Amino acid sequence: EEVRKQEPIRPMAYQIVPEVWKRLRPGTEEEKKDGRHTQSEAPTAAVESDHKTVSLQMMMRRRVEPDDSNREIIFDALHSMKSLYISCGAKFGCDFLIYDGPRQERHAFAGLRIVQGGCLPKAYDLASYVRGLNTAGKLALLGIVDRSDTTTSVPKVAFVDLALEKNPIRS
Repeated sequence: EEVRKQEPIRPMAYQIVPEVWKRLRPGTEEEKKDGRHTQSEAPTAAVESDHKTVSLQMMMRRRVEPDDSNREIIFDALHSMKSLYISCGAKFGCDFLIYDGPRQERHAFAGLRIVQGGCLPKAYDLASYVRGLNTAGKLALLGIVDRSDTTTSVPKVAFVDLALEKNPIRS
């Protein structure tokens, strides 16, 4: 908020309220109480074999460090939550779309954007990201990889749930 006030732009109508991701997160008390996401198996993919050949066309690019390693770390952290399914989020302006079941059976409940280089996007960029996903009925999440702890080789991962609150009218 302090950084935004220094920018030569008009005040925002909404205030961004970040908090640790708890809403609809697998393994939370709310989901355990409702009996959701109780399976303990990893998601499996079923392939129908009717003797048709399936070909995939992929565009290969060179690895970009540390962006790709951060994506891998975030992906692995999400994939370790057994009840989540993950896909590309480019359509909604994020890195990943997160589903609580197979994609062909339901819509994504959240979009996740990976924060690169430890610097947060500007307030208006975050607000438009959150509004776009909220309009589509999805949570707006940020994924952050913290490598500051040099005592361990395993980086820490934080998931932040962003929400917008209407600013009171100022006189």
